[in-house]
Amino acid sequence: MELTPPHERERTVGRAEIEADLRSALEAGRLSNGWMVAGPKGAGKATLAYRLARGILDPGGLASEGGLFMDPKARTFRLVAARGHPDLFVAEKSFDDKNERYATEITVETIRELSSFLSKTAAFGGWRVAIVDAADELNRNAANALLKSLEEPPQRTLVLLVANEPGRLLPTIRSRCRRIDLKPLPDAEIASLLSAEAGLDPAGAAAIASVSTGDRMRLRGGMTSGIVPDQCRARQGASNDAGAALPC
Repeated sequence: MELTPPHERERTVGRAEIEADLRSALEAGRLSNGWMVAGPKGAGKATLAYRLARGILDPGGLASEGGLFMDPKARTFRLVAARGHPDLFVAEKSFDDKNERYATEITVETIRELSSFLSKTAAFGGWRVAIVDAADELNRNAANALLKSLEEPPQRTLVLLVANEPGRLLPTIRSRCRRIDLKPLPDAEIASLLSAEAGLDPAGAAAIASVSTGDRMRLRGGMTSGIVPDQCRARQGASNDAGAALPC
């Protein structure tokens, strides 16, 4: 069963409060330059990161009722979905076409590209945004290079770190990011997403939400209702994983 990948996802569940907080911070100009979205694999971290990125790149394109919803017909949504927005850089493990597999880590070369990207003028005259997915897959040299970008961020730039295991990141990286932790979602909200994206009937979606298991992608996972500096929170939502094809 395939669901919509995070950069194309229009709908989300279980995050109204946290998205309202982020929208308020965005409109008040109170967004930090570094953010970390932490939680177990499949918890919706990348989905949230892309929704926030779209809002920063085009705040006028967000729906008027609050949150981070953007019409999928909007130019910014379409560019991000097509991986073609000139002011968004995504750092992730490279794919080896010859061996048909992903690299085991994000390299320093990728982060140097990210740093160069952030230093340039925004093509659309607004912000430049970088997503690192997942930040705990950075090798040591890449982590040190990223730290420099977080310590000396160019104006009107923002870095979003997606972290499956934030404890693996350098303490100095964690201390320079505001952190959003994820916690499990109720089965009913998981089933709602399955029905909407996979076309499952309510009974089938509820059954999968309650009993699915897996490692690469998990169904359970949502947001805590708060945004706090990493150094002020030492907890992370328990995964209580039940997985089946929900993109992180």
